Amino acid sequence: MGSPLAVKPSKARTLPATASDLGLGDQQTKTLVLRTTPQGGFTAALMRGSGTTLDSLSAAASASRVTGVKGSEAIAADDAAQASLRRAVAVVSTSTGVDPRQDLDALGVGFVVLQQRDGGDAVTASQMDAVPGLVAVGQTDVGWLWRVTPRNQDAAKALEIAHRASIVDAKGAVLGYVGSGAETVDASIPAGPEGRLLVLAERSDPHWSAWINGQRLTSTTQGWSQAFTLPAGGGRLEIRYDQPAALPLGLVTAVVLLIAALTAIPTRARLEPRKGRGRSAARRGPAKAPGRAPSGAARPSGLPERPERAPRVGPDGVRSTRGADKNAAGKAAATETARSTDDARV
Repeated sequence: MGSPLAVKPSKARTLPATASDLGLGDQQTKTLVLRTTPQGGFTAALMRGSGTTLDSLSAAASASRVTGVKGSEAIAADDAAQASLRRAVAVVSTSTGVDPRQDLDALGVGFVVLQQRDGGDAVTASQMDAVPGLVAVGQTDVGWLWRVTPRNQDAAKALEIAHRASIVDAKGAVLGYVGSGAETVDASIPAGPEGRLLVLAERSDPHWSAWINGQRLTSTTQGWSQAFTLPAGGGRLEIRYDQPAALPLGLVTAVVLLIAALTAIPTRARLEPRKGRGRSAARRGPAKAPGRAPSGAARPSGLPERPERAPRVGPDGVRSTRGADKNAAGKAAATETARSTDDARV
């Protein structure tokens, strides 16, 4: 039930250890991986390092060759780099006696792998042993492996292998190789004749920039590959690729971080006074002492009558008026409070 699985388990390694190590080192060597199809054709992929993994794939890059509006999509025609790859696959997979190293060098390919799909792949592997420039290494846990020997005789004798960056003369012959990283180049260049080019096994792009001893180099091309004109004197070479979306993404990230920082700052809540509170207190009048019944209230039945307090008489026999004075003062204060309350209501 349901659709078949689109993701299936595979081998732990996509490339042999030798090819993987040179792909991760200063050489940044690529490997051409071939696999036969049931229809008699081949699928091909260029890999470097540990190979292509699912988390390193980009949907935008995979769909970059799809053109047209929705509903009428089409695959764009091959550019020069894609055409070079197709030629290399066609020559390597057939025993025509044609040398494929011109295209393989431009692609930066130092190894060729044929993955085993069925028993018929052994016949294809035996035919590939006769391809000029390929030296059979043997069968590995991921398939048959061949090493691509350089066309430069000195490099071939030194057991050199294709690099991502190389120095060529005015005729296009490889003079030497330059160590590089996955995205940048930082190496020393020896002095040499005029007309030399430093060629990258990458598509030409205006976002590539290069300097020698701080002086910017002139950007050019070698076929479809990115290249730079080298001066006769050597020096320290620096090459980098400026991502076109780096500045907008950096600004967006800074704004998001700023908003997050402002949101995280604690603030104090301000308590606003309740409206009408003073007016209500004024209407209620003075507070009454707890436990005392209001004036004029009926006394509960069953309680003894409160005895009348006898008037106080002074030592000289004169009746004291202290209590009367206090009662009079209390009545005057109550009258004044009532008058103030009436004024507040008006």
